[in-house]
Amino acid sequence: MNARESTGGRPRSNEVLLSEVRERTAWLTFNRPETLNAFNESLRRALAGAIRTAEANDEVAALVFCGAGGRSFSTGGDLKELVGCDLAETTSVPATDIFSSIAQCRKPTIAAIDGYCIAAGMEVATLCDIRLELRVQVSASPRSAVR
Repeated sequence: MNARESTGGRPRSNEVLLSEVRERTAWLTFNRPETLNAFNESLRRALAGAIRTAEANDEVAALVFCGAGGRSFSTGGDLKELVGCDLAETTSVPATDIFSSIAQCRKPTIAAIDGYCIAAGMEVATLCDIRLELRVQVSASPRSAVR
């Protein structure tokens, strides 16, 4: 059963990620427009599961990643989530797991970039096989200086 069949033709939503299979394509939409689609723990978990599900689904031939709201593909990690967080004790899904899932995906991956594409958002886009830039405001991957 695909996402459309299980939801009566509407995209399946777990709030932070919209997932829909249309014409053999899994559309995975980051749905946090109020944060410019920044990746928080909930979105990383949902995205990891959606990638696994799409890759295992024989009805899916390709995956498309996009951002909701028309202003941003993704601005990377949600920095508010890190305030007061003890990274040594966290059990969160690291962004690197998402990156590996995309890089190792056996099906074609497409980033539909509309708006800001920064940091981890840029990493996701870069790892996709194809990048379609509809309207890019800023596209950057900040790096720390090594001395």
